Amino acid sequence: SEQNTVNDAAIGVLDFSIVAINNITPFSPSVGILTLPYMIQSLDEAIKITQGPEGERLVQNTIRDAGVRIVAWGYSGFRVLSNSKRPVKTLADLKGLVIRVPKNEIMIDTYRSWGINPTPMAWSSLFTALQQKVVDGQDLSLIDIKTSKFDEVQKYLSDIHYNFLLEPMIMSESVFQEQSPADQKA
Repeated sequence: SEQNTVNDAAIGVLDFSIVAINNITPFSPSVGILTLPYMIQSLDEAIKITQGPEGERLVQNTIRDAGVRIVAWGYSGFRVLSNSKRPVKTLADLKGLVIRVPKNEIMIDTYRSWGINPTPMAWSSLFTALQQKVVDGQDLSLIDIKTSKFDEVQKYLSDIHYNFLLEPMIMSESVFQEQSPADQKA
């Protein structure tokens, strides 16, 4: 799972990993601010936040809290909702759907605030759960839905535009410190 890769990077088993920001949040809670609903309204805002002083504070907090350094940011776009049951145009349309969410308390609470009981589930189990109808739907970026072939098991797509998916590249801080100053700067 992505959360395991954060731990593996922290202890030096992995040098690098690319993970969704919500999977770093359990290890470094301050980055959870980036998973708050409606926090980021555009790609420009995402870049400004992550590349500016706020982003640098989050990088430093992640080093301190999780033992990993964010060395680059990936911007996958807004999360959209896919499901196999029906179109979702209003919050009322979510009622009765079983929606997978990442194991992230902010995202779980967001769905609860919309009046549904979300199902936290690891990414590695998601395609099979969608295929076997253990869950009706999930939310990810369009890029991830297409590359993961979720369109093969999901009929409906709704642009809920509530969360901008950031996918930072993390690096073991101990491995980073072993690099030359020129490599660290690069």
